[in-house]
Amino acid sequence: MDMNDYCIVGAGPGGLQMGYFMKQNGWNYKMFEKESTPDNEDLLFTKYSNDYFPHADSMLTYLNDYAMMNDLNIMYNTEIEKVSYDKMNDKCRFKLQIMGAMKQCCKTLVMASGMSQLKHLNISGNEHLDSYDKMSTNPKDYEGKSVLIIGKGNSAFEIASSIYGVTNYVHLVSRNRLRMSWETHYTGDLRGVSNEVLDAYQLKSLDTVLEADASKFTVTKGADGMLHVTSSEGNLTTRDSSPMRQGYDKVIECVGFQWDDSVFEGGHPSTMYPEHTYPVIKTDFESEQYPGLYFAGNLAHSLDYRKSSGGFIHGFRYTAKALSKILARKNEDKSWPSMDYKMDKLTNHLLTRASESSAIYQMYGYLCDVAVLDKDSNMFKYYEEFPIKNLKDFAYYAKMDKTEEMKPSIVLCKDYGRNFSGPGMDVFGPSRSVTSPDEAANSKYLHPWIYLFNNVPKCLKEATYVHHVLEDSTYTFDGPMSHVKPFEMVLDKFLSGVKLHMMKSEL
Repeated sequence: MDMNDYCIVGAGPGGLQMGYFMKQNGWNYKMFEKESTPDNEDLLFTKYSNDYFPHADSMLTYLNDYAMMNDLNIMYNTEIEKVSYDKMNDKCRFKLQIMGAMKQCCKTLVMASGMSQLKHLNISGNEHLDSYDKMSTNPKDYEGKSVLIIGKGNSAFEIASSIYGVTNYVHLVSRNRLRMSWETHYTGDLRGVSNEVLDAYQLKSLDTVLEADASKFTVTKGADGMLHVTSSEGNLTTRDSSPMRQGYDKVIECVGFQWDDSVFEGGHPSTMYPEHTYPVIKTDFESEQYPGLYFAGNLAHSLDYRKSSGGFIHGFRYTAKALSKILARKNEDKSWPSMDYKMDKLTNHLLTRASESSAIYQMYGYLCDVAVLDKDSNMFKYYEEFPIKNLKDFAYYAKMDKTEEMKPSIVLCKDYGRNFSGPGMDVFGPSRSVTSPDEAANSKYLHPWIYLFNNVPKCLKEATYVHHVLEDSTYTFDGPMSHVKPFEMVLDKFLSGVKLHMMKSEL
């Protein structure tokens, strides 16, 4: 049986990112991917697509080239059929079954296999449903037909947008009201690129958006060949004015994906969150049930679900990097990387990071930078892209002694303003933006939050003071009077020991 310190299951975006960092660290690792891969020769993404929303095929080609150019240790066409756990064998905790035999073991296993299992409704008549993976993608198959789509996520609206121009009408139904991403500021909610059918709905073109619990539906096929939907909750489907009363030619099931835990013997025993979608994990990405089992890519999105971008490639590329640093500390006894700077560079460094760091920009409210100040040496130590939920263990990851833990510190992160995100919020109102530095604390759009601590941080709510840097539509926070001077005034008082007053609600 082959043995590696680390095994990664899945060579998608999350797995490739983990493999890259493991190779950079010189670790003994191996990746397993059940699919095959083609070759190519250039890594600039502009060589693949100039589109703002690139086609999935372009991304797939890019990822395959990424793996090849970085010479990652990937076993393609290798499906992991089963994973068993041996808590008594520290060097070989996880045994991986390949082609009917246990052929690989490792101490640390990283699952990066993605949300691969399609969700299905367990309802009477589900044999009449067209599933998302098997439905026709040819608009001609829907000409003049009445179509019901169960689901109101981006995939459901992508289907609706592709067929509504040729159908009799399209209805979309789910139990919750629509959540627009521009209102909630959550990437996973409905994006503008997918919602053109809403125009047809609001401008009375027969297409309709409905609220009902589809798990209560029954679907039957009438003598006329139409599919009729009824609900045990009644009302929507039973009243004589119901928009669903005429039935449908097609009912398409589009209710999302979930993690497939069947690879583990007996399944992964933890419940999954939310709505049986994600594995339950600790803040360090480790399974609650199996020590040494970690999750990367969108499988780790439960840690920032409905808050940040960890379920998507532009976000989990940074959570994968954070996981590699966590593993370096826990398994390799290496501290979180840091750099030392002179104290007179503090303001410029923080505001430059606020302007240029894509990690705290994409993973707002989840990743932060930490500056630990040493007044005696007039220096500060800077740690980048640390998970906010792990601040309670920051001293451990930074390998600090008790004396170092007593040093003052600053945490930089980004977030939206309070009471600005949520379904139905008026994000286009006349008071949506703030332009005066005096009103920076009321900034609504994504902007830097700078937390000041008397000691090394353990929790953001324990901060002595929080300074809001005025929002800026260019995300360049270098205005001498708008951004720099207000923070310098706060920082001077903090370093001089002047007590800064702040309402607890401001945290």
